[in-house]
Amino acid sequence: MTRPLPPHGTLSRGKYHGCTCEPCAEAQRAYARRRYRQMGYGTWQPTHDADPVREHIKTLRAAGHTMNSIRVDADVSAATLARIVYGINGKPPAASLAIASAQRILAIKPTDRPSLTPGSRVDATGTRRRIQALVAMGWPVSHLEGRLSIHRRQLIHLTHADRAAIATVEKVAERYRLVHTLDPLQHDVPQQVSNFARSVARRNGWHGPAAWEDIDDPACEPEIDERPAGPGRPEQIDDERVRLLVRDGHSNSQIAVRLGCSKRAVERSRRRTKQKKAAA
Repeated sequence: MTRPLPPHGTLSRGKYHGCTCEPCAEAQRAYARRRYRQMGYGTWQPTHDADPVREHIKTLRAAGHTMNSIRVDADVSAATLARIVYGINGKPPAASLAIASAQRILAIKPTDRPSLTPGSRVDATGTRRRIQALVAMGWPVSHLEGRLSIHRRQLIHLTHADRAAIATVEKVAERYRLVHTLDPLQHDVPQQVSNFARSVARRNGWHGPAAWEDIDDPACEPEIDERPAGPGRPEQIDDERVRLLVRDGHSNSQIAVRLGCSKRAVERSRRRTKQKKAAA
């Protein structure tokens, strides 16, 4: 892929790409004036050793910064970072770089919060759980593709992803707010297809929307045991949550959708609640 040229009015556009427009020419004249003045004062330091800068970039990346966030925070070009870290055009990594660029990179602290751009990759816990929750409700990936405007192959990948682009994270979170309130059976999803989606979720141990107190918190544990039923062990769901949903006027089918479980599990829960009330 061809890298975009630096913007007009920058030194690199004229120096390395031969641009002769007035803004680029002025940038080169300003550089020459600054260089001449600093040489007269004996303070001219045109370059900085790249080795400590490379090591600092490694430290930043280990702390969670990305190459893109470093580029944004240090206000350097992608080509500058590529020359330092990887080398370009078959050449080894650069031995030096402009001192101003080096100072801006070294000024970034590992503890600083990285700047985020649409392409920045962030924790995907909430994204992963949201897609899993929709499948647990009975939404097959083939139907979520249109609802979330994300290709089905990417959706399948996201159900297991640890990190995702922030633009994807935001898109899923925004559209999930609506989709998780809808019953798939009332929005063109056949019963058999919806049942299959639920079975996929149960096999994978995925949880419905109501299981999460904070769906974005990696430390949050699901409040409902929705593991797939085995021999002699039916689905276990929170009876109190079922009771509250019944009180609010939800049907058994609607509760099953909200909790990502089967309708029979809801019916068993309601029977247990009645038995406890009768025994009290």
